[in-house]
Amino acid sequence: MGTVEITQRGPDAMIMRWDGFTAAALPEIRERVCRWLSIEWEPSAAIARLSGDLRDFTRIPVDSGVIAYLREHHGCSPAEYAASRSAWGPYLALGYKLARLREKLEAA
Repeated sequence: MGTVEITQRGPDAMIMRWDGFTAAALPEIRERVCRWLSIEWEPSAAIARLSGDLRDFTRIPVDSGVIAYLREHHGCSPAEYAASRSAWGPYLALGYKLARLREKLEAA
């Protein structure tokens, strides 16, 4: 999964950065960013989704990358990983992200 970061320099200028996408994806990224920033776009659905994601750390968002990572680095499934870290309670996803960050920093 990639990330997109937008910084507004002024009322008519922005800086767009992305990571995890190829250069060929630039036109689509630019199109989506312009749509996100459009005055006519109604962002309430996206805001509701984000606010829920930002407050709910009880579950790890599982995709094929997470499954492969857990199998390779921990030899377990997402359910087994979550069960073995039940002490993290409502902060399971946050703990997972911090543990991955720690592993990346240790490997660097």
